[in-house]
Amino acid sequence: MTLTIIASVIVKEEFLQDTKLRMLDLVEQSKQEKGCLKYTLHQDNKNSDTFLFIENWQSKTLWEKHLESLHVQSFVKETENSIVEFSVQEMSQI
Repeated sequence: MTLTIIASVIVKEEFLQDTKLRMLDLVEQSKQEKGCLKYTLHQDNKNSDTFLFIENWQSKTLWEKHLESLHVQSFVKETENSIVEFSVQEMSQI
């Protein structure tokens, strides 16, 4: 069963541009991973510090491998002081 991930990120204003570039890089690297069907980044039109990742994965196992990947781990470490809030929802299409 396909897994949909909705990840919400709120970025500190002073780190907005740098973090946005890092997120765009994360998208490009993640799209190359085995099992990634879709990986997009969206920015709120009214609150420019708020972003959504929308991802589709072939399976939860492949998504979990994604979380362990070097580029995800690097992103987490490089942005730990620039993100105010981060939440993830695991969903299934009905």
